[in-house]
Amino acid sequence: MVKLKPRSNSVFVGVTTVVVATVIITLIASAPHNSADTVDSPLAVDMVVPPPPPVEVEPVPPPEPPRIRTCQVDPGGALATEAELMGSVALLSTGEVLWEVDADTPVVPASVLKLVTARAALRVLGPDFRFVTRVVEGSEAGELWLVGGGDPTLSRTPPGATSYYSDPARLADLVSQVVEAYGDTPAAEAFARVGIDSSRYDSFPQWNDTWRPNAATLGFVAPVTALMVDGGRFVPGERLGQRTSDPVGQAATSFTRQLSEASRFWRSDIITGVAPVGARTIADVSSPPLSVLVVQMIRDSDNQIAEALIREVALALAVSDFNQAARAGLGEDIPDLDLFVADDGSGLSQNNVMTAALTTAVMVDLVADPDARDIVDSLPQPGEPGSLLRRFSGFEEVWPDISGKTGSLLGVRSLAGVIFGDDPLVYSIFVTGSQVDDEARSSIDRLVAEFHSCGENLAHWVPTEPGE
Repeated sequence: MVKLKPRSNSVFVGVTTVVVATVIITLIASAPHNSADTVDSPLAVDMVVPPPPPVEVEPVPPPEPPRIRTCQVDPGGALATEAELMGSVALLSTGEVLWEVDADTPVVPASVLKLVTARAALRVLGPDFRFVTRVVEGSEAGELWLVGGGDPTLSRTPPGATSYYSDPARLADLVSQVVEAYGDTPAAEAFARVGIDSSRYDSFPQWNDTWRPNAATLGFVAPVTALMVDGGRFVPGERLGQRTSDPVGQAATSFTRQLSEASRFWRSDIITGVAPVGARTIADVSSPPLSVLVVQMIRDSDNQIAEALIREVALALAVSDFNQAARAGLGEDIPDLDLFVADDGSGLSQNNVMTAALTTAVMVDLVADPDARDIVDSLPQPGEPGSLLRRFSGFEEVWPDISGKTGSLLGVRSLAGVIFGDDPLVYSIFVTGSQVDDEARSSIDRLVAEFHSCGENLAHWVPTEPGE
């Protein structure tokens, strides 16, 4: 206990009085004041500010340790020594890359490029886009023009007949509208001359010099023109049937023949050129919507639809470069965008360039887009009609969970798609080399089946050094 030095009582009382007065003055000065308050109010002296309530702090849980994935897949176990493999696998839910091998190495993608073409078309044209083929009046009496709108699925088959394409627009419907529009006018006066306008794609090449010279004979693709029927096939219902080298002539002959039969007039002269600007439309037919066309393009790897779509995207963007058109299907955050090159829309060109990382990112983007859901759902699956029908032999247990877009060119085999499960994966695999042939497909299938077995526990491949 601290003892104070004794002082006289008068001094002590005086000091006490001063201290008390000082406290009172301080309290009065700090108290709230308005016109109703008085300095000598006892409330001003007795007011005490309550202490703040205690602050409750929620405990912060410690951060979860990073997931350690342990399932490794050897990328080269079944590859030929001359082959090179590029691949990438990512979680669909987050885009996190789980496994990759040379994923940023440029590679010719083959038909896997169609995934980018489909993405660009949906973004630029929209799922409701349709090709329209028209018949318009000419500038002279008795003249009409058939104007191609780019539709590769337009069919010369009669209603109800089988065509390779699903529910196509038909020349027969155009002819029926034309005949009805002219009513009682004699055919010799109504359409003595028929013009053929296929100028819509004149700013683009009909044929890519890097395509195989016999691609049309093999049924892969016909010259790309704005007016054609049945994809240029000689037999409308054959998927890989031989194609004509003159799609415009084939379409023109089919149209005038049907018009002659319907009107009983057989002497129409045929001319080629450009229809009069602003001419009145007499008849028109429309293709199925884009949402349907891209499904058939992906499922059957249809080159003719792909080439028409990349041209329509280019026209919509007012560019003549397929590379610029295709890039419309790629987001700005897509990896390796600087390495991407599109020389066509189908993937037939050897000048196309993608990477596995870019392809896997495109798959993530496609699956996330509600407008592209039909594309993802229609990706070929093992054991089902499509390009995976005879794939994944020996891995039947994974068939229901695997889907993918195939690619095949000289020295290239590729596959990109989805592995379904509790936490789905997306993947892209490319095998290249001068000796690569269809045997590489078995190697790709084995890898994808092993990815399926690992699921979300798939880990980055860490090769073992010699001697370890």
